[in-house]
Amino acid sequence: MRKSDFLDISFSNGGLFTSSGEWIHPERIIDSNELIVVINGELFIEENGNQVILTRGDFCILRKGLKHKGYKKSTSTVSFYWLHFFDNNFSFPVLGKLTNLSLIIQQIKHLLQISVTENYLPQTADSAFYVILSEIDFQNQNSSSNNSLASKTYEYIRSHSNEKLTVSSVANHFGYNPNYISRILKKAYNKNLNECIIEGRINLAKYLLSTTNYTVSTIAEDLGYQDANLFIKFFKYNTDSTPLEYRNSFINQHTNHI
Repeated sequence: MRKSDFLDISFSNGGLFTSSGEWIHPERIIDSNELIVVINGELFIEENGNQVILTRGDFCILRKGLKHKGYKKSTSTVSFYWLHFFDNNFSFPVLGKLTNLSLIIQQIKHLLQISVTENYLPQTADSAFYVILSEIDFQNQNSSSNNSLASKTYEYIRSHSNEKLTVSSVANHFGYNPNYISRILKKAYNKNLNECIIEGRINLAKYLLSTTNYTVSTIAEDLGYQDANLFIKFFKYNTDSTPLEYRNSFINQHTNHI
C-alpha cells in the first residue's frame, strides 16, 4: 500500500466496547467509516446485505453511507475496538485477519490516549491512526505466509526493534545460520537480515518521532542508544535527514495538507 492511499484520512473518535449479556449491533447509517477490531467473542455484522462473523483477531471496516447492523445476537461476551474516521476514497481491504493482535491493541491504546490528551497537535492522532492502518494492511497481506520462516523472522524483527538486535542474535533465536536467514529474507522481502534490522529500527524511530512528543534523546534511549549523537548519525545516514528534520517535515506536510 502506498502512503498516498492514506493522505486524506483523519481520525474522529473511538473506544473499546464490551457487551453485557445478549447483544446485537444496532442498525444505522453513519457519515464516517468505522474500523472494528475484535478482541473476544463473536460479532455478527451485516453491511449492505453482506453478512460476516467476526472473531478474535478479525477486523472489518464499515463504510460511510451504507446501512449496517447486527443480523444475530451475540450470546456470550463480545469485545471490540471501534475507531471512526473520515477519508477521501482511500484503497484498503474491508475485511481480514490480523497476525499480531497484541501489537494492534498497543497501537490503538496509544491512539486513544493521544486523542484525549490536550497537549498533542491535532494531526498527531491522524498520524497514529495512519500507523495502525499501515500495520493492519501489512499483517493482512502476510497472513497467508505467516508460518514461513521469513515472515516469522521479519515479524520478530519488527516487534523487537527497540532491542539491541544483531544478525547473530536474530539467527540464534530461530536456530539457523545467519547467511541462510539472510537468503530467505532477501528472497521474500528483497532485504537481507541486517537491512531488515535497520529498517525495523528506523520505522520505530519514525513512529515515535511522528506520534509522540518525546525528545530525540528519549527516543535514542528507547532504541538502545546511550549516546543520542550516535542515534542522530544512524538516522541521518539511513534517511538523509536528522530526527528533528524528519519530525518537522512530517508535521508540516500534514498541516499543509489539512
